[in-house]
Amino acid sequence: MTASRDEKGCLLVGIDVGTQGTKGILYQSSTQVILQRESVSYSLAENPSQIEGRAEQDPAIWEHAVETILASIVKNVAAMNENKDNDGEEYFIGGIGVSGQQHGMVPLDASFQPIRNAKLWCDVEAHEESRELSRLAASKMGRTWNVPAGFTAPKVWWMKQNEPENFEKMKYCCLPHDYITFLLCGGRDKNKNATDLTLPVTDAGDASGTGIFDPVTRQYNQELTEIIDEKYFDMLPKVIIEPHAIAGYLSDDWKDRMNMKNKRKICISIGSGDNMCSALGVGCVEPKTAVLSLGTSGTIFGVSSNPISSEQNKVVAPFCDAAGRFLPLICIMSCTGVLENVLSTFKTSTKEGITHDRATMLACDVPKGSHGLLFLPFLNGERTPNWPHSKGALLGITSENMCYIHDIGVLYRAAMEGR
Repeated sequence: MTASRDEKGCLLVGIDVGTQGTKGILYQSSTQVILQRESVSYSLAENPSQIEGRAEQDPAIWEHAVETILASIVKNVAAMNENKDNDGEEYFIGGIGVSGQQHGMVPLDASFQPIRNAKLWCDVEAHEESRELSRLAASKMGRTWNVPAGFTAPKVWWMKQNEPENFEKMKYCCLPHDYITFLLCGGRDKNKNATDLTLPVTDAGDASGTGIFDPVTRQYNQELTEIIDEKYFDMLPKVIIEPHAIAGYLSDDWKDRMNMKNKRKICISIGSGDNMCSALGVGCVEPKTAVLSLGTSGTIFGVSSNPISSEQNKVVAPFCDAAGRFLPLICIMSCTGVLENVLSTFKTSTKEGITHDRATMLACDVPKGSHGLLFLPFLNGERTPNWPHSKGALLGITSENMCYIHDIGVLYRAAMEGR
């Protein structure tokens, strides 16, 4: 039995697998009301060797976060059905959609197990590979083909060059949202008959952030993948072009984990990257509209009926959107994550807990200009401009304002102004 989203009792679940945490909502489409919000926070994997440009996460933390969020939502739905003031209407989860941080490299072996930590969008360790890939790709394409260090393909080339044993183990190469969608559809179920999905899939929006996908043809460019390795093309998830496609159905294994009694099929949408889903969420679905999104990164993007030109490709990401059009996008890596870095510094140096709310209140008492201190926020390199080697700096220090360096309100405001 499948669900119609117009049914009063039909509830939808949205999941976003982000850099600082995974979020989930329970949404009633018939009333357009969010009934529940959940989140699980986590951080980057440790980098004990302080390798420059590295930003990684264990995909297992995403899976655990999704399981925690879904368990809470399923429990809440069960409690709603025990409440008799719903006019006898049974509430049920009819569908799940996943968005996720773009550009991440999730390498899987033949058993669909992660081989190593995922390299994230903000990992720029592959800066040399990105420069060479951009040069060779432009030569093959006969036009500008810019592949920033944060995109997926340079990371794959980096792994081949630096971890050849892991590259040889890799059978599939997923993006973060692909990986979670694959798991939900039963990609690793013990009972393989419990799933309609046998291989990872993706959508045109998220795939267009890999660096080897042509947004115009909406296909991977095999010539570009072969720059890296002849086997790379066959490792990629199949791209499902249809915007409203279903990737599969929630597997029996996941239903058992959630202790779900409902026998209805729960469809899993194809999903997309976080920016593509943000555009849908705020109604940016037609040309001449744009979105400014401030998260760990900062992005500005808008829907277009036409792809961007080669010249614009130098700074503007040539993405597809999640609805069959294009989503030209500019991204800066240094946004709210810089504030988290400032906060973390003071959390470890003070006994009292410092929260973002508290730091913001303190920053409000600091005059504009932060006493002349200028915070350049390039703590982990930058994407726009394309400066993967850049470093942050605190400028404008004088004998008069040096006393403010250890004032969290001043430094927090300087970081906000410098973003």
